[in-house]
Amino acid sequence: MLGNGESSSPSNDDEFPKDYSLRYPDCINAQYKLVTEHLGIKSLDAVIGFSMGGQQAYHWAAMYGTGENPFVKNAVVICGSAKTSGHNYAFLEGPISALTTSFDYDDGNYKSNGTRPIQGLRAFGRAYAAWLTSAEWYRQELWKQGSPSLRAYLHPPPGEAPFERWDAEDLLVLARMWQAGDIGMVRGDGDYEKALESISARVLVMPSQTDQYFPPEDGENEVRYLKKGVYAPIPTVWGHIAGGGANPTDVKWMDERIERFLTRET
Repeated sequence: MLGNGESSSPSNDDEFPKDYSLRYPDCINAQYKLVTEHLGIKSLDAVIGFSMGGQQAYHWAAMYGTGENPFVKNAVVICGSAKTSGHNYAFLEGPISALTTSFDYDDGNYKSNGTRPIQGLRAFGRAYAAWLTSAEWYRQELWKQGSPSLRAYLHPPPGEAPFERWDAEDLLVLARMWQAGDIGMVRGDGDYEKALESISARVLVMPSQTDQYFPPEDGENEVRYLKKGVYAPIPTVWGHIAGGGANPTDVKWMDERIERFLTRET
C-alpha cells in the first residue's frame, strides 16, 4: 500500500505528493501494474485485506472484479467497507487532530528542525486506543494480557508506543486516504451501492461484531447489493483488531471461514 512507510511514502520519497491526495485507486493501479506487467499474472483467484486492506479489496473488486470473466475472482473484506462512513470519518479527525495540533508537530515544520513529533505521535495513539477494541474488551480488562494496568496500556514507556515508530506524514497520508474511501468514485457514478451491484466477483464480507470503525451493520447492508456476497461477522469482543490476528481464537475462526468460502462451501 502506498504511503505506509514501506512502499513509496512521504518518509522515503521526496517527490511524494504533500497535499494528502493519495487515494485507494492509486494503490490498486500500482498493484495491478505490478501483478500483471512485472509478475505476468493473468487473473487473481482471491484478494484478501484487513482494515484499509479490506477497503483495498473492495476497490480491487470494483475496478477489476466486474463482467463475465473478471480479473479478480474472489474478494475477502475483513473489517473494512466499500465506503468510509460519516461516523468513521469523524473518528479519524480525533487522532489526526491530536497529532497535528501537538507542539512538536509544529504545523508540519518539524523536519526542518531535525526532530520528530514524538508527543504528537503518542497522542495519536491514545486517541486511537479506545476505538481499536470494544467496550466489552475493556470491561473484561483484556488489556491485562499485555500490560500491568490500564494506564500502562494507554501510556507505554518512551519508545514503546506503537505509533511512536511511525513517520507523522505517513500516518496523515493514510488517514486522509481512509477518510476518502469510496468505491463509488471508481464505478457507479459516485453511488457506492451501484458500484457494489456491478461487482461480479464473489465477495466475503467479514466484519467484527464489535468493530467501532466498520460496524457489522455496514457490511450487512453492503451484501444486499452484491451479486455474490456472503456476510460472515466475526463473533468477538476484540473489536477492529480481531481481524488483524489479535488473538488465536478469532484467527482460527477466520481461517476456517475463509477456507469454506474459497472452497465454495459457503
